[in-house]
Amino acid sequence: MKRQAQIRKELIFQLYHSGHVPLSLRNIAREARRADLDFTEPELLDGLHYLVSAGLAELLLDPVSGERRWRITA
Repeated sequence: MKRQAQIRKELIFQLYHSGHVPLSLRNIAREARRADLDFTEPELLDGLHYLVSAGLAELLLDPVSGERRWRITA
């Protein structure tokens, strides 16, 4: 499996398991490291942009901090 496909699979897995709770890039990267995956934050960000463009995830901005967070779509 190509690296991009592995990244997208991990992102979908994490977003699905978080339910309706949006995840930050920092949280996603930390969970990937815990699973012994060596994905960089730019790679994860590219994967998240792909999932948003494919309609599989949505980007939310925290109204207070402005931090970007993602969650899976229905």
